[in-house]
Amino acid sequence: MAPIYPSYLSSLLYVAHNPQRAAAMAVGLNVLWSVLVCLPLWAIAESHRPRFGYIAAGFWALAPLSGYSEVVYFWDTSLYTLTLVLLMWATLKLRADLPARVWAGYGVFAGLTLLLDPAHSLAWTVALAALTFVRRFRWRCVAVALAATVVTIAPWCVRNSMVLHRPAYIRGHVGYELLRGLTSDPFDRGTAFASNPGRNEAELSSFKELGETAYMRARGAEAWGLLLRRPFGAVVRQTMRRIFVYWTGTSEIRYLYKPAGRFVWLKYLCYTLVGAFALFGTFTLAWFKRDVRLLTLAVAFLGVFPLPYYVALSDPRYRAPIEPLCYILAIVGFAPYIASRAENRLASNRESQFEYG
Repeated sequence: MAPIYPSYLSSLLYVAHNPQRAAAMAVGLNVLWSVLVCLPLWAIAESHRPRFGYIAAGFWALAPLSGYSEVVYFWDTSLYTLTLVLLMWATLKLRADLPARVWAGYGVFAGLTLLLDPAHSLAWTVALAALTFVRRFRWRCVAVALAATVVTIAPWCVRNSMVLHRPAYIRGHVGYELLRGLTSDPFDRGTAFASNPGRNEAELSSFKELGETAYMRARGAEAWGLLLRRPFGAVVRQTMRRIFVYWTGTSEIRYLYKPAGRFVWLKYLCYTLVGAFALFGTFTLAWFKRDVRLLTLAVAFLGVFPLPYYVALSDPRYRAPIEPLCYILAIVGFAPYIASRAENRLASNRESQFEYG
């Protein structure tokens, strides 16, 4: 895991002096981070069209499936979602005439979000490069931002490289996650959980015998070997199944919040419609060409961010960080059609007034 969230949890434990109290604090703060997502969500939607911010924030607050992870996992999901949406908002606010110090501050913040969770490394890079071309940013300013990002994450990358005895990025267990994805059923979370050393005696014994570094290296080599030996058609079929699961939900969806009984299918429907409407909103932005910035961000994060989860694990919490963007796009998608109907109705009323006036 990246360094910030474990340090954050250990700080809570240090302050609380009690595991139960620290756990309660962690859950409470996770709920707070999820609530605060409403603020950048409102800002992004409001910049697209007035009053859309209130709709987007309201939908996020009332959504039955979004933000669930804060009370289920001691994980970085809710805090990461907040920081990622803040980074999206900051990226949309970039202008060519901003001073270099602002670009540097933006780069430092981007680096801190990567140290919290580097899952958006490629998506953010693609979004920034595309916006640089679309908005005609000065390359010198972009270089300042990227340099500030590199300086921010470099110490942890150096630390990982020294510990693993090979060049390593912020997170060094990609091969292990890939192996779990290749050897588990996309529709059954239990098969992946059973391979975790914390739940599997054989894996735990191997972990203790080899040590963390050697264990992760061995599992990574096993993953790449399996990927090279497996027929191409089988890899494609597995990937297609994981794409389907990523956007429709795993078996975990049925356990979120209170049981729905015979209406559990409504949970899957809600989870699926958010993604479907987000894709529809992206299509609408491309068709009407009214907000190139938001369109660029949508293509980068909806198209690039999920790619690792199409071959590795696809739990719902891995989609949570881009859920706020999905809500914005879902609302934006219907805006031109609603506005068109309103204009037609207004024009019809004017014609009626003129005819009978």
